[in-house]
Amino acid sequence: AMRCDAMRCDAMRCDAMRCEHHAAAKQQQRRQKNETTTTITLDRFERTRANHCSPHRKLLLTILLKEPMATTAPAGAVTALIVLDAQRDFLSSEHGALPVLDGDSLVPQLNDLLSLVRRSPATANTGVRGTFEHVVFTQDWHPSNHVSFASQHPDVVPLTTITLPRWEQLVVPDHCVAHSDGARFHEALLLHPERETGSASVHVVRKGSDAAIESHSAFRDIVGASTGLKELLDRLHVSRIVLCGVHIDVLLLKTVLDAVREYPEPGAVRVVRDATRGFVPSRFDESWQQIEAAGALLVTTHDLQL
Repeated sequence: AMRCDAMRCDAMRCDAMRCEHHAAAKQQQRRQKNETTTTITLDRFERTRANHCSPHRKLLLTILLKEPMATTAPAGAVTALIVLDAQRDFLSSEHGALPVLDGDSLVPQLNDLLSLVRRSPATANTGVRGTFEHVVFTQDWHPSNHVSFASQHPDVVPLTTITLPRWEQLVVPDHCVAHSDGARFHEALLLHPERETGSASVHVVRKGSDAAIESHSAFRDIVGASTGLKELLDRLHVSRIVLCGVHIDVLLLKTVLDAVREYPEPGAVRVVRDATRGFVPSRFDESWQQIEAAGALLVTTHDLQL
């Protein structure tokens, strides 16, 4: 085969079909697997050769190069539904230790959203892709002597705020004690974490397990220690999140404020307004205003089902 020599190009014409350089390039292309194809113009060698050629021999060569496929999901491709504390102590008006307002009616709306998870009963084996690649359930998981519990402050009236060395603490009835019935997820959830063990789409993040530390956000506790939620979302290559659950005026609000810092892109954080519940109605409007001001988008279950 003729050897392409850039310094002698005028004297020795490059035969692209027989040239060693081009043959080697083709052989290298064949060896590469699982690759995407991109088209470029002259590489450095070819540009050098063209500069030495007479004008009529300057030829624009298009070389098909193979580049390895990305091992991570493209930015913006993976969306996770985050269900905040859908537990019996919060959602059951009859048996819950710390029920939110109208919590029983929240479950059907949560199920509407859970039906959009890729591997939910509504999409499994149907070929339907689903709106959400993953669902993450957060779970209050307190020790029996948690700092927020009324049982630990016998001289304090429940729902009273006390001053601790590092923060103001609201004293609340004991709730979501680890392994108790009240800490379990609501039994009527379409996708139930306790039945979906081993699923690649269903995940659980527990929080509030340090007896001495309060935890209002799903991302971190009150002193800034991570709950592990962001690390999980990073491993799943999640770049957009949709939030629902409880509580509008506490957990949801604090979680959104953290979420927009972690995901600052417009539209990356969305809150399903009709699939949330809270404690104190007089604080709801202020909470929604803060959520919108922070940059989160407010949507409805109907918006997501379109």
